[in-house]
Amino acid sequence: MASKAQLLLPSVKIPQTSSVSSMLASTNQVLSNLNTQLQQISSAFTLNKPVTTPNGSTGGITVGNITMGSNNFIRAGSTGYNAGTGFWMGYDTSPTAGYKFFIGSASGNKLLWDGSTLSITGSITATTGTIGGWSIGPDYIQDTAGLVGLSSAVTAGDDIRFWAGNAVKASAPFKVTEAGALTASSGTVGGFTLSATNLSAGTTGTYINLSSTGSIVFGVGATTAKTTITSSSVSITGFTNNPIALMTWLAGESGKLELYKASSVKTIDLNGTTGLIVTSGNIQTARYICDLNGTVSAPSFCFNTSPSTGLYLSSSNIINVTANSTDIASFSTVEIVAGKPIRGVNGTLAAPTYAFTSDPDTGWRWNSSGDMRAVSNAADVLVVRSAAIVCLQPLKLANNFVAGAPAATGYVTVQDLSGTTYKLLAAP
Repeated sequence: MASKAQLLLPSVKIPQTSSVSSMLASTNQVLSNLNTQLQQISSAFTLNKPVTTPNGSTGGITVGNITMGSNNFIRAGSTGYNAGTGFWMGYDTSPTAGYKFFIGSASGNKLLWDGSTLSITGSITATTGTIGGWSIGPDYIQDTAGLVGLSSAVTAGDDIRFWAGNAVKASAPFKVTEAGALTASSGTVGGFTLSATNLSAGTTGTYINLSSTGSIVFGVGATTAKTTITSSSVSITGFTNNPIALMTWLAGESGKLELYKASSVKTIDLNGTTGLIVTSGNIQTARYICDLNGTVSAPSFCFNTSPSTGLYLSSSNIINVTANSTDIASFSTVEIVAGKPIRGVNGTLAAPTYAFTSDPDTGWRWNSSGDMRAVSNAADVLVVRSAAIVCLQPLKLANNFVAGAPAATGYVTVQDLSGTTYKLLAAP
């Protein structure tokens, strides 16, 4: 009330000389001031008598919009426990008897106490307090010590959403960011044991140990049979047949692949400029496999000891054979063109130098210096020399005559198609 009006009573000074008239004057002044103060108070407050009506059905009373029933309840708006919209609190017997409370909308958001359980339907907003032993903050829920929690804080970075193990989220050994990045320094993942610097599985038999400090160990059969990889070396022990144990990109060398073996390391260059090259070891392979057409001096398919000898694509559908940077032949769908002399083995009667897949003992062979022979079914039929051409089998002439071998009497016989034989003198 003092905030609306103040009741101020001035002090009354009684004169030293008693005078009834002066005392009355002072009293009147005081009463006048008091009347003024009372009027100010009266204007500041309005008191209305509450309207109270009896509740005939319950025997209770209603004050304004609030009903107090005779059977132990008070309500406003609501028609009963968990009924209507408003609030209700009191004693209820359905489905179990007890003191209950309801506020909200029975068909919407509401708060219920059924005598044993508190339930809330709808959203809850809280920036402080506790729930289930968890502390509530403006943008987090965490345990009392802050070692475990969930955060909704938003910054410019990849914020941590879950953490455990440290009150400082960024230092927690387990954490998950809003982007899904997981950090963990202990536990088990798919049978692998996780530690601060290692991921390992098994101790005997087959095992693996990955270390973030730069050491990788693979073991098979026993701890003595293993491959150990560090930042500076690869070692393989315990494998009797020295298998290829690891294939990896060569660190710091774009496009280079390394094959690690117990006795050596093979480096393969795949950088697209020089193709595929084995720079060390005894792996038999070619360079420039498929990725380059090649040139006459750097063919696509070549050999370690002679990189300028091999095959290359000179133009569309034409393959050239090059030897020491020189074309010696070309192949196409139409023909084979030899740019250099074509030489073969001397050959024999059973296996001529040039023969056929379906008839390997028929073709041409070399017999001796200046002596080339045609072979048919492993038998000489024609001799070609610098001095003469000798036919060793009957010769058919112009489809009419067949010449036989020279006779000892100095003539040759000629037979026509009707079988008539003629004798021709042989020159001496």
